[in-house]
Amino acid sequence: MNNGLKYWLEVLRSPDVNERIVAVKTLQHLGDDKTIHALIVALKDENITVQKIPISALWQIANPVAIPA
Repeated sequence: MNNGLKYWLEVLRSPDVNERIVAVKTLQHLGDDKTIHALIVALKDENITVQKIPISALWQIANPVAIPA
């Protein structure tokens, strides 16, 4: 895992909702298989905005791993 991806995974756990939104949007734009787990985790975020972004991102990536989520 590269350092850039690690950074955004850490930001996704931030207590600041705005930082989590930026992180999940960044992961969405990376749009590769390495981001799937983090996007699935973001589906369970307490903030509805953070939850909505990975829905479309996972649909776009279209990896079968994301189907149960």
